[in-house]
Amino acid sequence: MCVHGQPVDVSRAQARRKCSNTVLRITPIRDEVGQAMARLGATLFARHVPKGSLINIGVGFPEEVARYVVEQGLGRDLTFTTEAGAYGGLPVPGVFFGAAIGPEKLISSTEMFHLYREKLWACVLGVLEVDEQGNVNASKRGPRMLDYVGPGGFPDIVYGAKTVIFIGSWMTGAGFRIREGQMHLERPGKPKFKREIAEITFSAREALRLGKQVFYVTQVGAFQLTEQGLALLCLLPGIDLHRDVLAPCPARIHVPEEVPLVAEAIVTGKGFRLEWPGE
Repeated sequence: MCVHGQPVDVSRAQARRKCSNTVLRITPIRDEVGQAMARLGATLFARHVPKGSLINIGVGFPEEVARYVVEQGLGRDLTFTTEAGAYGGLPVPGVFFGAAIGPEKLISSTEMFHLYREKLWACVLGVLEVDEQGNVNASKRGPRMLDYVGPGGFPDIVYGAKTVIFIGSWMTGAGFRIREGQMHLERPGKPKFKREIAEITFSAREALRLGKQVFYVTQVGAFQLTEQGLALLCLLPGIDLHRDVLAPCPARIHVPEEVPLVAEAIVTGKGFRLEWPGE
C-alpha cells in the first residue's frame, strides 16, 4: 500500500486516526462498557473469521471491533473494504466513513457489490432492533418519515457474507457500569430485543437457508442465530441471567443448560489478546 510511491504505515495511520477522533470527537468516544462490547465482538470475529477473508465493516460500534482486530495485529491477514469502493487498507470512521487509509485499489461501488456477492466472507454491522426469530431492523428508527434511514447496501452485504456479526446496545437508555472486572446493569432501559420489530432489513430465515453464521453482540453477552431463533451464546460476568436478560426481554431466548462466562480480560481490557485459532 503506497501513497505517492511511499509505503503506508497502517499502524501509524491507525494511531493518528484514533488520536484525531479523540481530540476532534468526530465519532462518539466509547466508554469502558462500549469497549468491552467491542472486545467481545472482536473475539467472536477472530474465532469465526479465517485468515485471508474479505471483510466489510459498518459505521459505529463495528468500527470499534475493527480497531481491536487491527491493533491486535490480525488486520494484516485480512482485506477490509467499503461499499464506496475502497479495497484493502484501513477503513476510516465517522464522517469520513467510506474512505480508507492506504487502499490497494479503488473500484466502483457496482464492482464492489458484485465482489460482495461472490467473495465476501464476513461483515460487522450495527442494529436498531432484533426480534426473537433473529430478524434485524437497521433501517427504521421510528414512525416519522425523518426516522426512516433506509437500508442502503445493508441487505446486499448480509446476503453475501458467510459470517455476520451484529453489534448494538441491549437496551436503549440503559446504564451499565464495570466494577471489579464485572459488568453491571444499574439502570434498565427500553429493550431492543423484541417479539416483533418495525421492519425486517435482515431476514433470519434467509440466513439460515443459506447456511450463514450469525451472531449478536451486546453489553450483556452474545447470542447466536439457530433454527429455533435466538440462542444465548455467552454472558458477561456480573450479568444476572434472569434479572438482566430473561425478565426484561420480550423476545424468547433459548438458553443452554450451562452458559459460558466471558473472560475477564474482555470485560476490563487488561491482558486482552486476540489471535487466530491454533496460534
